[in-house]
Amino acid sequence: MFLFVMLYVDLWKYFITDHSMWVGLKVVPVLLLANMFLGIYYNLSIWYKLGNKTIAGAYITLIGAAVTLLINYLFIPTYSYIACAWATFACYGIMMIVSYIWGKRTTAYRMLKIN
Repeated sequence: MFLFVMLYVDLWKYFITDHSMWVGLKVVPVLLLANMFLGIYYNLSIWYKLGNKTIAGAYITLIGAAVTLLINYLFIPTYSYIACAWATFACYGIMMIVSYIWGKRTTAYRMLKIN
């Protein structure tokens, strides 16, 4: 879907009838990648759901919220809506990375405990 939208973004923009809105299309690649990170995070989150450690999901969500609030607070006055797109990108990217690392450590620890 990422490639489908990005390769034809010049055609998709014609569905936006107000031509003054076309300037906002520069955030589309950033938001598409951010949502790809979110999808990967959802797939990675299975470790704490199956391991009955759903509190880990709450902590990861709080980390993502803190990143979003910090980036928005610091950069919206200067960069406007572009800062929001990058905040979403950073939030979902960090949530994905934290979930991956935490899941690897938890799984490796569990495997050592079993053996």
